[in-house]
Amino acid sequence: MSSTVDRFSSLPLIVQESVEAEICSEDLMLEVRNYLQSREEQDREKKKGEEKDLGSISCGIERQSIREVQDCEADGINMLPDEVLWNIFEKLDGHEDMLSCEMVCRRWCRITRGIWFARQKLTIEFPEFHPLRGSPMMKFVIDAELFCILKKCPKLEEIEYRSSFDPGEITLFIIGACCRDLKRLVLSSVRLDSSSFKCLAKHYPKLKEISLPFCDYSEEDLTEYLKVANNLEGLSLVGNLPVTGKCLRHSHGIKELMLGGCRKITDKGLELVSKLKNLKCLTLNLTRVTDEEAKKILLGCPSLTFLDLSGCYRISIQTLLNAYDLRKKGLINERIVISYGGEKVNIGAISCRQDVKNLGKRLKNGLDMFGGLPNVFFNPSDREENVSGELCSLFRQLNRGHPFF
Repeated sequence: MSSTVDRFSSLPLIVQESVEAEICSEDLMLEVRNYLQSREEQDREKKKGEEKDLGSISCGIERQSIREVQDCEADGINMLPDEVLWNIFEKLDGHEDMLSCEMVCRRWCRITRGIWFARQKLTIEFPEFHPLRGSPMMKFVIDAELFCILKKCPKLEEIEYRSSFDPGEITLFIIGACCRDLKRLVLSSVRLDSSSFKCLAKHYPKLKEISLPFCDYSEEDLTEYLKVANNLEGLSLVGNLPVTGKCLRHSHGIKELMLGGCRKITDKGLELVSKLKNLKCLTLNLTRVTDEEAKKILLGCPSLTFLDLSGCYRISIQTLLNAYDLRKKGLINERIVISYGGEKVNIGAISCRQDVKNLGKRLKNGLDMFGGLPNVFFNPSDREENVSGELCSLFRQLNRGHPFF
């Protein structure tokens, strides 16, 4: 035994921390599985009709007990009733402030836990700079803190995860195990691999909307996930430059699709978009879509009510004319709104075709007063396209808290 300890202590410090982080992560996974098993046992008992006493977590706001009065002085903020403290604590920004309030006294702990229990939407944001940032233990610390928070919020339906540390398989497993009724998940500016998408497919059966703005992943891995995500109705891929659109082959149930900034989306990808019959909202801003492709999308998506084409340099007033003609023929939704040239145009409110032309002239004249927008009215050079792509890539790195900055 001593030889093993000596051999471990002789390793470099970074290797020792990596081994310790791996052991701690395994213990955390075991704790999460035990929690998941206990939740399943509670559900089975509820189905049998047994009443469960959830204590201070599910009670919400109750009458103060004698211990709570003894625990905190009845002056200052503690003179306020529980209902007022509930409203104050509910407006706190960030989960760290809530955790701090929970450790003040028994009364504050009971109120904050009631808020955790009733919460349906939560934004998790971890600091970019931390004393343990360069340590392998940092990822375990974040996962342990995340598990501590989420097991208090069994009713969560929407989570937004923001962190300069990429969520691995353990992080996604913790979210899926603690929030089984999750319907919307936002992962902003993170890196996802094939194991992450497999975890999403396995542990998020009720997920209806997933947003991956400025994330880094393989389109093949996303395609494999969309094959099994049958309940998915909303998909946001904003700012993902590698996306070509071929991942949408298996997304027939999508109702809201956001592809803003996906400059590499191909004609084949846009053709797949035009086959989404249930689509109601579509954003294609800052893409290479043309008037002809926009017309195919309008014809192929009869339920479409909003189409964002702002910043598309290949789009002209002809798209609005085509939309007007198709509406007159009853081939598209009468309530469709198209965002073009910085203005939202309600096609159903336009009385005649000449009004569409006048609108196009007015928008163009207004933009000419400010020097025009080259990415809207005429084709940019290849150099301008490359610069635009580099700026989008730089923004994605800045948004995810790149260590260099």
